[in-house]
Amino acid sequence: MLLTLPTGAVDAACFLHLGHVFSSVVTGTMVLLGIAAGSHDPSLAIHCAVALASYTSGVLIGAPIAVRSGSQRMQGAAVRQLGQMSTTYLTGTLTGIVAGLTTRQKPEGLARSLGVFGALIIGALISATVTAHVPRWLPLVVLLPLAVVLVVSRSRPGAGPSRRSR
Repeated sequence: MLLTLPTGAVDAACFLHLGHVFSSVVTGTMVLLGIAAGSHDPSLAIHCAVALASYTSGVLIGAPIAVRSGSQRMQGAAVRQLGQMSTTYLTGTLTGIVAGLTTRQKPEGLARSLGVFGALIIGALISATVTAHVPRWLPLVVLLPLAVVLVVSRSRPGAGPSRRSR
């Protein structure tokens, strides 16, 4: 859940200060690209194109690294083991929660999924506030939760290098 705070923070900062596009919600950015075309807004189109090109570049760089490292599973597959939750598209997580509650079947990992949504919203709220009043603190908003996760994960028993890498 803590890793979702920077996700909300970065998306909010990008939306507010980099041309009203999302940095991680690719579907939303593609919709905005369609809106830019339909409304003849070249500025929005350029911002969407840059966001989509940046995302695509990240995939082009990251996918071969994942393949070379022998990793068969990417983020979405790994996180799905935690229950009805997806960090790669929170719409799917929301759909799973609502469908489960509608059918009176408590979704697996309900508390964790709700926590992720809360963290995303809190991250966006903090980012919007910080970027409006003290923008130089934005890196802290993004990096502090990451640092906490790294410290906690390294301090847990068995968190050292895997047997394969020893």
